[in-house]
Amino acid sequence: MRACSLRASILLWLRFASPIFGGSASLFEFELYFWLMIFVGYMVVNTQEMIERAHLGDLDYVKHPLTLFTDFIAVLFAHT
Repeated sequence: MRACSLRASILLWLRFASPIFGGSASLFEFELYFWLMIFVGYMVVNTQEMIERAHLGDLDYVKHPLTLFTDFIAVLFAHT
């Protein structure tokens, strides 16, 4: 939880500080939304794999959400 609030405060600071240091706010927003789309696409693909495995008979309802959760955490910390 602390890492998420730290990341949010850093992003907020960068949002307001980017014009001071010559950065573009639109470039910052582009990068933010680009990584958000990568993240959402990764989660969609991962969920689709879980559904496909369930259709093939692998109905391990504990392992599949844990895999999704660990991948979720890995994606969150990959950008920091």
